[in-house]
Parts: sequence; structure tokens; C-alpha cells
Amino acid sequence: MSILRLLTGGLLSALAAIAVPAAAGAANLPCSPCGYGGGGRFTALAVDPRDPMNVLAGSDVAGIFKSTDGGDSFTLAGSGLEGFAVAAIAFHPDHAGEVYTLTDSGLYRSTDNAAHWHLIDGIPAYRERFFGSRLLIFFKNALWAGSDGNGVFRIFSDGGSTAIERADGLTGARIACLAVHRGTLHAATSRGLFRLEGSLWHAAGHGLPVGGTDVIDLAAHATGRLYAVSKTEGLYIFDETARSWRRTQAAYGAARPQAFKALAVDPDDPDRVVMAAHPQTWPYLLLESRSAGSDWFKAGSFSRPAPPLAWREAPEAIEAVVFCPRIAGRMFLADWWNLWRSHDSGRTWQQLTRGLQNAVVNDIRQHPADPETLFMATADNGLLRSTDSGTSWQRVMAGVENGHAMAVAFSQPDGRAMYLLLDPWEKSDRILVYTSADNGKSWRDIGFSIAGLQLPRLPYVSGRATAIVADPRRDGVIYIGTNGYGVFKTADKGRTWASVNAGLDAPYLKSPACLLAHPRRPDTLFAATQGGGIYTTTDGGRTWQRVSTGREFVFALAADPFNPEHLVAACAGKRLLASTDGGATWQESPLPGQRPDHIAAYTLTFDPEVRGSLYVGTLAYNCRAADGLYVSSDGGTTFTAAGLDLPRISINVVASAAGPRPRLLIGFNGIGLYCADTGR
Repeated sequence: MSILRLLTGGLLSALAAIAVPAAAGAANLPCSPCGYGGGGRFTALAVDPRDPMNVLAGSDVAGIFKSTDGGDSFTLAGSGLEGFAVAAIAFHPDHAGEVYTLTDSGLYRSTDNAAHWHLIDGIPAYRERFFGSRLLIFFKNALWAGSDGNGVFRIFSDGGSTAIERADGLTGARIACLAVHRGTLHAATSRGLFRLEGSLWHAAGHGLPVGGTDVIDLAAHATGRLYAVSKTEGLYIFDETARSWRRTQAAYGAARPQAFKALAVDPDDPDRVVMAAHPQTWPYLLLESRSAGSDWFKAGSFSRPAPPLAWREAPEAIEAVVFCPRIAGRMFLADWWNLWRSHDSGRTWQQLTRGLQNAVVNDIRQHPADPETLFMATADNGLLRSTDSGTSWQRVMAGVENGHAMAVAFSQPDGRAMYLLLDPWEKSDRILVYTSADNGKSWRDIGFSIAGLQLPRLPYVSGRATAIVADPRRDGVIYIGTNGYGVFKTADKGRTWASVNAGLDAPYLKSPACLLAHPRRPDTLFAATQGGGIYTTTDGGRTWQRVSTGREFVFALAADPFNPEHLVAACAGKRLLASTDGGATWQESPLPGQRPDHIAAYTLTFDPEVRGSLYVGTLAYNCRAADGLYVSSDGGTTFTAAGLDLPRISINVVASAAGPRPRLLIGFNGIGLYCADTGR
């Protein structure tokens, strides 16, 4: 083996030198989850072999969730974690409280049962968003980790330090899974199936399709049985006598999946095997065999709690299935929407929701006439409504296509007309806009076509509709902002639409807060653009003029409720632009601390009931760690960092909720919605 020996102390010291510190004088801002349960992609599962009540679940955007009550409830477990796309989790079999996770930013270790994490190294990472299975495994007093392009690594402790070795022979290969069979490590890779003998990898895919290049899962049983899952062909068993793989005579029935993944073998019965359809294919099935794969039946019935907290009634896109050690009959399942648990060996399954806020929040709005009613626009799940200030939520998408809810707007001041902007799952040549007159119970499509319009080839331009603004003084006048097509307007409640982009030479609007209508000046709007700075129109969009001096990436705008001529904009590089003359001139000011290029001030809100109170949330590009929330009590002249005690996941939106329960609402890019008591 070639050695990339990196001692932990020196590595972590180097990382600390480039880490982004929190701003001095951080103010504690206690917050608690008040959003949707479930609703995101769960990618990995691990149950502590010493304590089966200790369960960890990984997400593709939110890091790790932890349960200490066997799955009844979960909390975030990610202090120090800066890789939020989790490919694998593994408890150390001999050291209590020691657990490892493989993420898109590297390999992490916790020695206090996932409460705090420390980066071991960034080279053994899994940056693809479609992960393998069983990528962390303990073998010969070391941890072995499979990456998605750098082969297999061995991680071991030596005198209190940590070192890494890369196993020669698989460098550059994508690892799909690892398994130990009869004292030998096996690796399924993009080059085929291999076994490690001494320090050399040997081909071990005889009998598998194309030598095992499509093997997506391996599972070894303590009795010596070794199974492999071919993505296209299903289950194989290793024949010890023939030293070759043999395909099971599987009878999958009429509903045979197009592809397979997620293999689990009952630790008490090597003939009992559970396997799922591949997450990217349909039908979504969980299959079980009690004859080592000779025949199969559809496994289990599924139920969700009442009232339902997640909108999927059965698992879809299954990523992982695990048997719980030391508790007979208990199993866990992870899919792209929820976690599930069975107490009867998979015959029945119940959806787990408490604490699993695995959701991307795009926009939050409080109903202007009913402060207890909140609307949350989320990716995948669409629009959610709470009538009890966030205690419980319902999906309100009657008449709406499935897709990502991007933004919500109300007619002012009564809010009787409501508008929803949607990004559909399937590609569309229309901008999908909906209106509701019954508080979201039903919706009517008032969208418009963009067929024939062309997008520039810029990496930050998507063409998505991003923002919706209702004129605060005239009912039926609505503006739509898009990332590439600019601004569209209707003056007749959506019956007709027109492009209003004259002078807007950077029509790239990124966030739900990138359009701002002046509350007191009719036909005056401001647009925050990517690469063009800030533009304004005083004639309802017929003509635009750039009013900021530079061509910054600007993501959001907010007006001071106590002085509408005071405007603030959130920009790349953790910077703000502020105007005290209604947008005629702008001055730049930075947020505290270091300002790396990959972190931006992305969202901001004024407190409508406390003069001078301003909140700014940060976002990081490429799913890296952001820099949290900043608070100002003097209208943005000075700021302090807010101590949220949460992983530094990007904040997509902040909103101040007025009324009898005033608080700050924080919508994250992965962990859903949190509420903070601002002390007023």
C-alpha cells in the first residue's frame, strides 16, 4: 500500500488556520424546530451495536439526525460538521461513543456519540449525490472507507494520532460498497468487484455481469454467506465451491423493478434477505426473500402518523435498510422522503417524523390578517400551511403541479388573494403561477408561456422563477422575477402577462427577496441581480436603471418598516449595500469576521415591531458550511453573530413574525424551519 500519512494534529491545525471564525461578541439566540417533519432525502442509517436505542440518520443536505429513544424522536447532531451530504455512518464496534461519517467534504469522527465532529481528512470524501452503500467498515483493527473517485482508504490510530493509507490498485475508482467475507475485504467498484489479498487487489467478479461493474451493494453474514446486488440483474450469491457468483433464480413477479439497491440480511437468518428497487427507478418496491433469493414477495404495509406530518404514504426511492442489533424484529428504512421503523420484522412499518426536519425552505410568509397562519414554500414538498404558528403543518397543493414551491405573496392589506410561484419537477416552458382565494385550500393556474425565450450560458443562470411581488396599493398587479428571463408583469390578475425588462441588462434574479416594491411609491420597484447590482423602476417596469455603483451579486432587498427610504441589500462576500435616500445612492458595509468568496449575505429582514432591528442570514456555495446569522440593533450600522447552536447550514430565508407570538423564523437549506425568541 502507498501511504498518505496525515497526522491528525498537523492536519487540524492547518484547517484551523483557514477556518472562518464566528464574529466577536456573538449573541445567543435560542431557537427550536417549528417546521415540517420528514420531507427530504435520507441517505444513510446506523444503529449503535452497543445501544440499539441510539440511531443515526444521514441526509443529503442536512448532515446527521440522532435518536436516543430508538427512533421515536430525532435531533440534529452536527456541531463541527461541515459536510452536509452524508454518504455513510459507522459506529466503532469496540469504542463506546466513537462514530464516523463520510461526507462530501471528507471523513469525520466523533468521540462523544455524534454530539461533536472533527474532520480527519478531506481526501476520503464522497462528493457524488447518489451514494454507494456500506462505504465505512471496520476490518483488522482499522476503519476502511470507500470514496467516489480516489479508491479505498485505511484509517488507523497510532499513539493517539490518526493516519491514512490509500490501498493501491483502486486509485481513481468509484467505490459502491465494502464487505468482509471470511477474513477478506471485498470492494465493489466502477472497475468491477475486487478482494484484497495482502496488499494487492484481485478481481473477484467471476459470474457477475461485466465482472461486477454494476454491483451496487454487498452484504456478508456471520455464517459465511456473501451476497451481491447487481443494479440491473438483482441478487447474486457467492458459491464457495465454484469460487464464482451465482444468480438467484428470482421470481420478482409482474412488478419487477428496473434496477435494484439497498440490501439487508437478517443477522439471525442468512436465508432472509431484504432488497429494494433502485431509488431512481419505478415501481418503488421493498422486496423480501426467505429462501436466499429463490423467490420474493412485496414486503410490509406502511402507515403514517395521525395527523400526517409527511405527505408520502409509502416509501419512495429507498436508500438503505438495516436490521437493529439486539432487538429482534426491529428494522429501519430510509428513503428520499422519510424514515420508517418496523417492530415486527418488516411486516408493518410506521413513518418517523419527530425532529426530522430534512427540508429545504425557500420562502416563509405570515398571513397579513391572521398572524397565527404561516406559509412555508419548500423544495420537493411544495407549499405547507400552519394555522397554529408552526406547531403543525399541512400540505396545501390542491390544483398545483408537484414541484418546488419558490415564493408566496399576498394582496395587501387583507391578504384575501394569495399567489404561489412554483418550479415544477418536470421541465416546463411555462412559468407556473397560481392564485388562491380560500387561504390556500385550492389553487387556479394563472401562469404564462416562456416558449422560445433563450437563456445565456452562464453557470449561475437557471431560468427558474424565483420571486413574486403583489403591488401593495393596487389589487391584481403582480410581478414575477426569474433567474435569466428577467421580470414579468400582469395588471389584470394573471389574464395577460408581459416582459418588463427594458434597461435590465442583468436579468438574473436569484432569491424570493430579489424584488422589492416600495410600500409608499406606486410603480417603484427594486431588483437585486446577479452580476448587475441593484436596479430600480419608477414606471412599473417599463424602464429600469442601475442605481448601485458596481456590478455585484446581490441576492435580497429589504425596506425598513419605520423608514421606507432606508433600504438594505444582501450581497456576495458577506457584504451589505445600504441606502438612506430611497435607493438613489448606496454604500457598502461588510459583516463581521472573515469574508471568504464562497460565503454570501443572502437573506435579510427588519423586525416590524422593533426599530433598528435587522437580521441577516448567510449562504455558502456548493453545500459548504455557511457563517450563520447576524443581528443588528441599529439598522445595520453594526452587527454581532447570533449563537444558534446549529450546524452552519446555509440560511435561505429569515422572516420576522409579528402578532401575539412575535419571533424570528429561520428557513434553512436542509434542516427546515426554526423559530427564535428575539426577546421582545
